[in-house]
Amino acid sequence: DEINAYIKMQRRFLGNAAHQLRTPLTLLRARIEDVAEPELKIALVRDVRRLTSLVSAMLDLARLQNHAIEKQPIDLAVVARDVLADFTPSALDAGIELSLEHAEAVGGEGATVVQGVEAAVRSALANLVGNALIHAVGARRVTATLDRGSVSISDDGGGISAGDERQFIEPFQTGNAAEEGAGLGLSIVQEIMAAHGGEFIITSTAGSGTTASLRFPEAG
Repeated sequence: DEINAYIKMQRRFLGNAAHQLRTPLTLLRARIEDVAEPELKIALVRDVRRLTSLVSAMLDLARLQNHAIEKQPIDLAVVARDVLADFTPSALDAGIELSLEHAEAVGGEGATVVQGVEAAVRSALANLVGNALIHAVGARRVTATLDRGSVSISDDGGGISAGDERQFIEPFQTGNAAEEGAGLGLSIVQEIMAAHGGEFIITSTAGSGTTASLRFPEAG
């Protein structure tokens, strides 16, 4: 009983903290519009977008863990298109092409429909796309591939050394000590997928890019 009470307290704290952070982030985003230097403004907008996505994911995760939201049918194709559209300006600035593809196995109505919380799934996918744009060294293309009950984000960058995939999901781990870590976001992605009864899998080959996959229990 004491352990359960402690877990509930931590989840309430996570949800409350994420909720309280949303207001100052909104105000900060509005003030950035007054920044005169174009390059600085672009960098600040990118950073605030990443932080806002992370806060949203934390709040969605807290709600999922508290079973406060009922899962509904979600079309991964619709969510993937929306997320890619949101990141198009950032991709253009970075000189990276975004694309959406369907695996050969996808066929028939409802093939990409899964059960879940749309806001949380959207946050998870946004984390993967944003992470690829920022940390995929040398990448020129980022592709979202839809399959039956899954969606994958792949890049054609430098990849990850063999055996290092799992460490990138641990909080605050990153492949470049000079860069801001993306591990907390990926850790939340893993928690979101666990709450959905699914899997978060990273595969990579050094020099040949990285693929991060969200695999859901099929709606059928």
